[in-house]
Amino acid sequence: QHLLLQELQCPLVMTSGNLSGKPPAISNEQALADLQGIADGFLIHNRDIVQRMDDSVVRESGEMLRRSRGYVPDALVLPPGFKNVPPVLCLGADLKNTFCLVRGEQAVLSQHLGDLSDDGIQMQWREALRLMQNIYDFTPQYVVHDVHPGYVSSQWAREMNLPTQTVLHHHAHAAACLAEHQWPLDGGD
Repeated sequence: QHLLLQELQCPLVMTSGNLSGKPPAISNEQALADLQGIADGFLIHNRDIVQRMDDSVVRESGEMLRRSRGYVPDALVLPPGFKNVPPVLCLGADLKNTFCLVRGEQAVLSQHLGDLSDDGIQMQWREALRLMQNIYDFTPQYVVHDVHPGYVSSQWAREMNLPTQTVLHHHAHAAACLAEHQWPLDGGD
């Protein structure tokens, strides 16, 4: 890449190599087949991708818009009050999905996975969950899912045969913001 950039001396835009709504390609052959006619060119390598990971999106200021490649998996410290929380698997919504492993004072977010209506993304989701559970030796005692009963993620929660808790989509966003800014679980002062 360095040689290519030195020679061209102009900006290049490279993406994770996927069609809209589909998981990223994990082999050169798949990328060449899926993206022919769309991409102006290909920079390929002789190593296939083992773990699908979409691009992270970060503002110049450092604000994280989409946590993915380069930023996950990473355990985030939760605010005071979570010390005795049992292992909880939070499944997320069906659009722009990520899942989260919560245990004690830590939360581990998955990479951005996308729209769960696609079979390929569902397969990627299951692979990512299996990998993260192995990495963190994580066995959930509870599953949290969106209140929408028709979501794929809600269906998966029911299939896990664990105690479940539903949460409204916007409540989950508000709780994530409070945790990100270290607001104590008991509400603080």
